[in-house]
Amino acid sequence: MAELSNDLKKIETVQGAFEILKYLYAKDNNAADGDDIMDDLELSTRRFDKAKRRLVTRNYIQMRSDYIYELTRKGLENAELLFSIA
Repeated sequence: MAELSNDLKKIETVQGAFEILKYLYAKDNNAADGDDIMDDLELSTRRFDKAKRRLVTRNYIQMRSDYIYELTRKGLENAELLFSIA
């Protein structure tokens, strides 16, 4: 795989962040409830919150008004780069 951008390197160090990106990328509408993400990825609340904060701060995901997390345009583009190359 190609070298990660500096921005992706900053989220790579947070355990669970890439897993959340991959999870949302695999969803039909690129969105999911936080509880579903934690359950499906078997993340503790603490680990999920830390990864979520980093992803929101770096503008990879956002929370909609109905409390559903979704990929932003930046998140979708980077998830495609990371995970579509198999």
